[in-house]
Amino acid sequence: MSLVVFIVIAVLGYLHYRSSVEFENKLINEKLQAVYNYKKSFIENFIEQNIEKVQLISSRTQLRISLDAYNQTKEEKHFKKINKIIKSNRKTTSL
Repeated sequence: MSLVVFIVIAVLGYLHYRSSVEFENKLINEKLQAVYNYKKSFIENFIEQNIEKVQLISSRTQLRISLDAYNQTKEEKHFKKINKIIKSNRKTTSL
């Protein structure tokens, strides 16, 4: 009789151990997933902000080039390009 009780207690103990290990693994995975999602979002926002900065720098450079070309030639196409760049920057920088 005591052997049967011992076996039942051992089986129940093992089942409880397995259940608690699975539960802890689930909690750890959920926490890791939350950290992953946060860091992924942070990196995506960081990259997006840097792309916007590069685009603004690029448009400022293009604006200088077009302004120099307009000052030298007074051609309408350069003036239109300058206006296009300014309007585009207003859209991206306005609140």
